[in-house]
Amino acid sequence: RLGAVLAQAGAALADHDGVLAFAFDEEHRADPQHPAVDDEARIHHDGRTVANGPNSATLNCVLPDDGAIWVGASSARLYRGDGGELIEDPGFADAPGRGDWHTPWGGPPDVRSMAVDGANTLFVNVHVGGIVRCDDTGPSPTLDIHADVHQVIADPSVEGTVLAACARGMAQSTDGRVFTYRDDGLHAPYCRAVTLIGDTVLISA
Repeated sequence: RLGAVLAQAGAALADHDGVLAFAFDEEHRADPQHPAVDDEARIHHDGRTVANGPNSATLNCVLPDDGAIWVGASSARLYRGDGGELIEDPGFADAPGRGDWHTPWGGPPDVRSMAVDGANTLFVNVHVGGIVRCDDTGPSPTLDIHADVHQVIADPSVEGTVLAACARGMAQSTDGRVFTYRDDGLHAPYCRAVTLIGDTVLISA
């Protein structure tokens, strides 16, 4: 995932074919203890396998959260891992608007990325299904699904600060509910990845 790599990078060089090289500094070096998923639906942490996903699922992304982990998967499924077991989130399985989620090529939708803000609210990027906000009241849609979101991030130290790379440009929110679009300075509005390093936003378009 480009955004996941950019989040650890001090600098990057790229051309129209993609990323050529990254330069890392000590402050932004990747954390080897961050959970990761592989193509056999296994979750790894600190050099060992800590959980196995369902046989029918392709695991796309993983997000640590207060001692447990969230895992986004194919067919727009959301799992929570705790104690070596992955359990599908029942609220997300019945999220409002799920029946309209799709992909441009006619396949099932995917959970592509996730983020948690300073209030521990979870934001789930569904492709194509917008961004689903998950808090104590349950899941609720935010962005119009036609925004075609490719990645969502949030400031973990601030409540409601959320950014997303979309086909319409960069979407931003200060309350985690209402988003506006920006494409100023971009050669084209179609954005694929976004990350936040300090007060600097990096976005690919």
